[in-house]
Amino acid sequence: MSRSATTNKSCPYIYVNTNAASAEIVIKSYPGEWAIFDGDNSMSILESNSVFYNMTFDSFEVRNGATWGFNLGTGYGQPFAHSCTFRNLYFHDNTAADVNANPSGMGLAGDNCVIEYCYFSNNGTSGSTHHNASNLLLWGDYGDYTESAPRRNNTIRYCVFDSSATGIKMKGDNNFVNSSNSSDNQSTYGSEYHHNIFYHITGRGIYADGDYDLIHHNLFTECA
Repeated sequence: MSRSATTNKSCPYIYVNTNAASAEIVIKSYPGEWAIFDGDNSMSILESNSVFYNMTFDSFEVRNGATWGFNLGTGYGQPFAHSCTFRNLYFHDNTAADVNANPSGMGLAGDNCVIEYCYFSNNGTSGSTHHNASNLLLWGDYGDYTESAPRRNNTIRYCVFDSSATGIKMKGDNNFVNSSNSSDNQSTYGSEYHHNIFYHITGRGIYADGDYDLIHHNLFTECA
């Protein structure tokens, strides 16, 4: 994609519909250029209305989204992103005044997704210390784990989280346990966060609220 391209602002900047598990789609800046998606503080850049399979988003900028830059899925039973990769992306100044809207640079209901080499800055709610305002929001299952809308096995690595109330926020529990059978659990389903940098965070570096998550080799500095 070329940054010189124009887009009709009456609709989302990116619209894709990939319900096929075999789909492989790459959205990436044109070689030698740097694409910028600007929501003009009036819309999110990308919101999903279906399951995303095997998509790669690579090397572009997402800014000034209203509430979110990207939002792929939400709570329990909603669409989700499966085996998607987010790489070399710059999310900044995607905000909303209402922290109860859970504003973030990117909201992800993900299953086996990878977020790597991304820079998140000043997303969420300006001046807030409330944990709902975050650079990266991971939507949970809000209860027992279900195969119908899984959120599991995601990897967040080699990213920078700068200037927000929360670096990474998990919204709602990821409980990989069947409450009717305490022996039924999946200890391998947790997500992994490693080799990330968190700084200028006014609230929490990571707000972890999921079972079996692995958090290691991260750097926290100037975090409240």
